[in-house]
Amino acid sequence: MEYAPKGKAELPGKFNFTFAGNVGKVQNLDNVVSGFGRFVTGHPDVWLNIIGDGSYLPELKSLVEREGIPNVNFTGRKPIEEMSDYYEASDVLIISLKNVPLYEIMIPSKFQAYLTTRKPMFAIFNGEVRKMVEQYRVGLGAVPDDVDDIAKGFSSFLALSADERGSMSEAATSLSSLFDRKRIVSMINSHVWYE
Repeated sequence: MEYAPKGKAELPGKFNFTFAGNVGKVQNLDNVVSGFGRFVTGHPDVWLNIIGDGSYLPELKSLVEREGIPNVNFTGRKPIEEMSDYYEASDVLIISLKNVPLYEIMIPSKFQAYLTTRKPMFAIFNGEVRKMVEQYRVGLGAVPDDVDDIAKGFSSFLALSADERGSMSEAATSLSSLFDRKRIVSMINSHVWYE
């Protein structure tokens, strides 16, 4: 296992998975944390970092304590200007939503933001986002309501070589530019513009 150099932000692991954003029930973080708990035994240098705040944070902290899940780091909310440093210090970024049909057609703004970081992405998500992550090889996916599949996804990232993760970074750059062009064309065609 080769570890990448870290950025300016401090994260506890030699290998860091990071979720950043709102910590609500729809983000499916209970299953993410449970999957991490099944995976992390035997991997003391691997951490799951949850950066953000939200209504579900107390329940999530209780789950970690109740189940005795190690290596979960709750940082709380961070200033937006510091987030690039936390992304740089991470090895894999997590995007996750519950298994709800409506979410399958959504492309959250976080997806595009993550692409610009050039970090491999773990899409614990059904639908369009996961299809793009897997099709363009910018990361790996898992079924959002299958804790064993999520655990397997964590393990699969650790099995990747530095070169394989590097290929995912390059693919993210390509997809980011393609995504921007498609979004612009879509807005032109629909005459709908957003700030």
